[in-house]
Amino acid sequence: MVSIADASKHLGMDKQTLRVLIQKGAYPWASAYKISNHYYYSIIEKQFAEATGYKGKEGSVDNG
Repeated sequence: MVSIADASKHLGMDKQTLRVLIQKGAYPWASAYKISNHYYYSIIEKQFAEATGYKGKEGSVDNG
């Protein structure tokens, strides 16, 4: 899985913006789960990489 911090850095947006977009269902490669008053996020690395060119924590992009 990819962290919110790594994904937001790779996408060039702040972490809170990414969290809100995930909560609204904007990305098929991510999900938000609300338990009590707390959200938990899941970003599936394979789908995120296919959609964005993510290559791991270094955040390189395949422009290829």
